[in-house]
Amino acid sequence: MSIISKLLRGLGRKSVNSDYGRWYNIFVGGSASDRRRLGQDSTYADFMTLGYARNATVRSCVDLLAQAVGSVNYLYYKGKGTKATKALDSADELDELDERHPIVEMLEEPNSEQGRVEWLQQYVMYMTLGGNAYLFSALDVTGNRPRKSELWWLDPDAVEPQARKRAGEPRVYVYRPEGGQEQRFTAEQVLHIKAGGTGDEGTAPALAAAEAINQNNLARLWNSDLLSNRGRPSAIGKWTGAYELDEAQMQAKAQELAQFFKPENSGKFLFTQLTDIQMLGLTPEQMAYVEGLKESMREICRAFRVPSQLLGDSDSATYSNYQEARKSLYHEVVIPYSEMLTSALQRWLRVWEPGLIIVPDTDNIEALQEDANARFERANAAQFLTVNERRLLSGYDALEEGGDVVLVPAGLMPLDQLTLAAEYTGDVMPGREEEPEEAEQTEAEQAEDEDEAQAAAPAGA
Repeated sequence: MSIISKLLRGLGRKSVNSDYGRWYNIFVGGSASDRRRLGQDSTYADFMTLGYARNATVRSCVDLLAQAVGSVNYLYYKGKGTKATKALDSADELDELDERHPIVEMLEEPNSEQGRVEWLQQYVMYMTLGGNAYLFSALDVTGNRPRKSELWWLDPDAVEPQARKRAGEPRVYVYRPEGGQEQRFTAEQVLHIKAGGTGDEGTAPALAAAEAINQNNLARLWNSDLLSNRGRPSAIGKWTGAYELDEAQMQAKAQELAQFFKPENSGKFLFTQLTDIQMLGLTPEQMAYVEGLKESMREICRAFRVPSQLLGDSDSATYSNYQEARKSLYHEVVIPYSEMLTSALQRWLRVWEPGLIIVPDTDNIEALQEDANARFERANAAQFLTVNERRLLSGYDALEEGGDVVLVPAGLMPLDQLTLAAEYTGDVMPGREEEPEEAEQTEAEQAEDEDEAQAAAPAGA
C-alpha cells in the first residue's frame, strides 16, 4: 500500500491511485454513513430515514398530501336490498347510515391511539413512501352486524403477502414485527391497498424519485462540507522542504493542515513549505448548485404529483396562480387517494354490511368551492331543466313535491299554470286575437242618427 493510500485511509477517505506519488489530500469530508443512497431495493424504513426525515421536499410533499387527505370527510350509505352497487344519484334507493352505526363509529374513531385525521395521514405515508398499506382489524361479528372494533395499520416492511396456489383463493398475510412473534392473517382480517404495481405488492411513488432524492441529499451535504471548508474545494499540495518526510510525519502534517481548514481559523495565516497547491473539485457556480437543487425538487414533486408552486417554486409557470395549483392537487391526488381507500373499505366491509357505500364528501372541500359555485351558476342558468334536475346538478336533494316542473323567466312560474294566471288577471294569452272595440259616437253623430230614425218611422207611430 502506498504512503498516500495509507494517509488517506487514516483520514477517513478512500484509497486513491498511487500515481499521485507524494501528493496528498488535506481536506477531510463527512462520514460514509451520511452518503447512503436510495435504490430499487430500498424499504419503507429507508425512505423514511433518507427521504422523509432528511429531505425537505419529500417531507413537504408527504405532509401536504397527508393533511389534505386527512381533512376529507366521508359519507356513509346503505343501498336497499343485497346488491353491492347502487347509483348515488338515486336518492330514493339509498339510506344514510346513522353516526351510531358500528362501521361509522369504527371509521370515525379507528383505534385507541389515533384519531381519524392521524389515522388517514399514516395511510398516506405508507402509500407514498412504501407503496403498500395493510389495514388490520379483528372484527367481532354477531349475526349480520359487526360490533365496533379497532383498525390498525401494519408496518409494510413486516408484512409478506403469500402467493396464491390457485386463482381465486383468498390471500394469506404473514406478519413478522421486529422483536415480536410471527402471525398469519386472512383476507378477512387484513385489507391490502396497493399504490400501482402488478404483482403481490405495490410500487411507491417515492421509488420513482429515488435518484432525485439522492441528488438532492448529496448536493446539500456537499454544500455543507464546502461551507465547513470556508467555501473552498478539496486540495492537494506538494512538499518541497529540504528534508524528506516519513509516513508518520506526512500524516501529522496532513492532520495539521486539515485542522487549519476549519471555519474558526478563517483569516489566519499559515506558513508551510507546500507548493503547487491545486484545488480538486468545482465551485457552486461550476456545479450549477442552485439550478440542480431546483430541478431535483421539481422531479420529486412530479413523482408525488404535487405542484411545485405549493412548495414555493416561483420559477415554474405550470399554473396561473396558487388556487389553480391547489385545485389540481385535490383533483389529481387527494380525491383519488381518498376514493382508493373508501372503495377498498366498502368492498372489505360489505361482508358484514351488504350494500354499504362509502364516498368522500368532495362538495365540502374548501379548495374546490370555486368549482361548486361555477356548477351552481351553470345549473341556475339552465332554464330548460326542471327544479329537481337543477338541485341535483347543484348537489342538493330533490324535492318530493313541486320539483318536477320547469320554471320560465316570466315571474318564474310553472309553465302549466301560466294560462290560469292569465285568465285570473284578465290578460290575453299570446296567439289569441282580440275582438275590435266599437268606436264611440260623437253627439252630432248621435243626433243625426236619431233624425234619420224618426224620418224612417211610420206616421202616427
